[in-house]
Amino acid sequence: MKRLYSILAASLLGLGSVTPAIALGSAEISQIVSAVAVPKDHNAPFARYHIRIQVAGNPVSQLKMKTPSALQIGQVAAFAQGQTLPVQSTTLPSGETELTFAQAVPPGAELEVQLLNVRHATNLNRIWQFPIAVSASPGAADQSIGIARIHTFW
Repeated sequence: MKRLYSILAASLLGLGSVTPAIALGSAEISQIVSAVAVPKDHNAPFARYHIRIQVAGNPVSQLKMKTPSALQIGQVAAFAQGQTLPVQSTTLPSGETELTFAQAVPPGAELEVQLLNVRHATNLNRIWQFPIAVSASPGAADQSIGIARIHTFW
């Protein structure tokens, strides 16, 4: 019964993560479509986190996300329209991860970012939050598109 309540609470948290685009009712702002861990077991040795974004309004050539300090990310991969995107990953002094794509992702396309070989430094926190912002070009103003939440189970 306790596990059922945990799953129900996690589902409600996932539904409660409203992106600014949904809150404003705008199709001109990119939106986080989903965020999930594969597998969901927090002790998995080579977990992958998938974050899908529907690009709208302006093309996306750069993405910034704040990763929790308790996570260690091995690699980052990106895909759009079924194609692998060459991506350069940089860790900024602020602790954010900045992804710069070799080619901008056009509006109407779905961008998938995969965090590969994810390791947890702690077993305490099992709901991970990633604030995400995108920009049309390097140096352009960032546009916050929301917080991706990933829930792992024990």
